[in-house]
Amino acid sequence: MGRLRLLRQDGIELDGFPLEIGDGIAISLLGSWVSGMIVYDEHGWYLLTKERRGTHLQTGQKARLLWLSAGKMSEQSWARMGKGVFSECGSSP
Repeated sequence: MGRLRLLRQDGIELDGFPLEIGDGIAISLLGSWVSGMIVYDEHGWYLLTKERRGTHLQTGQKARLLWLSAGKMSEQSWARMGKGVFSECGSSP
């Protein structure tokens, strides 16, 4: 678990690890975890749930990484993430 940091249209980070459109995260919202995919449009960054509902993301919001978009998992990405991220979501690389 970590904190989000929104960088305007330039990007979004989870504890310094860069995320991108299509990455899956869960955010803490009103005491529950809500999961979905990161999306960006003219209104900003938000989480799109499987029910196709959007929730705006905010800097400082608690979040967990669930998956990365296709093609993002290079060896360098695995090394930068470390095992701690995967232990939060119950799996390991």
